Amino acid sequence: AAMLDIKLIQLSNGEKNFRDVYIDLINKYGKDNPFDNDDFFDVLVAITYPEIGDFIDKHIKNNTPFDFEKEMNAIGVKYYDKKLNNKNLPTMGVSIEPNSTGKATIVSLMSDYVGSLLKEGDIISRINNKELNHSTYQGIMSSISEMKVGDEYQIDIIRNGSEINIIERLYAKYDKNVFEVDQNTSGKSKKLQEILMATYE
Repeated sequence: AAMLDIKLIQLSNGEKNFRDVYIDLINKYGKDNPFDNDDFFDVLVAITYPEIGDFIDKHIKNNTPFDFEKEMNAIGVKYYDKKLNNKNLPTMGVSIEPNSTGKATIVSLMSDYVGSLLKEGDIISRINNKELNHSTYQGIMSSISEMKVGDEYQIDIIRNGSEINIIERLYAKYDKNVFEVDQNTSGKSKKLQEILMATYE
């Protein structure tokens, strides 16, 4: 929906957005005059632009992923599929979930963080000598977040029935799917950027 909104704003040079089209549809149909599902896309194209038909065929009917870097650049926004966190936050680089017995278990290791001695399926018993369970999880994770990238911490795990004590280091956190306003954009991109920022404020 957001990408369709952006496309409409681009095609209309800021004169029409998704909300305007939504209102047009309400005025055309309303609660007592339902539209035919089979014809809806044709109606949408008819009240907007032919290019919206291409958008529907490509991204809705055929489920083609968006090229966010290209699409966002046209409206003065930078896109990164991943980027180092600008606050230099630390991370353990693992995803933890309770297993069938409620014990904290490593379910995945993030691909950006290499060199870890931990493995999927490891059951975590303690972190920095504090037992990890449902009631202590938030406090322990909060204390980890207050440490620095590169700091060491101890994590005690159970693997194949044996307890192992491991010293790990915290990694620099990556953020995924980051959108940033490009302060150096100009021309048409700058105009569209200003319109969009006003729309989404």
